[in-house]
Amino acid sequence: MRGSIRRGLITIAGGFLIIVGITGIVLPFLQGFLFIVIGFYLLSFEYRWVRTGIEKCTDRYPKYAPYLRRIVHFLGRGE
Repeated sequence: MRGSIRRGLITIAGGFLIIVGITGIVLPFLQGFLFIVIGFYLLSFEYRWVRTGIEKCTDRYPKYAPYLRRIVHFLGRGE
């Protein structure tokens, strides 16, 4: 029961942040990219497909991999 509540809250929070990020791409006063990254980061705790997508992006764009690792370490899911 507790696990499903946690999963639901993480899904809602991550989805909300992604929606805010997409809105932020259009609006000049929001940092859309930042909200999208944090939203996907939250979703990666519960969904394997998100973790797989993040790994594929890291493999495809190795230039940005160190930045992603620093963000993940800073947010508390350090490697």
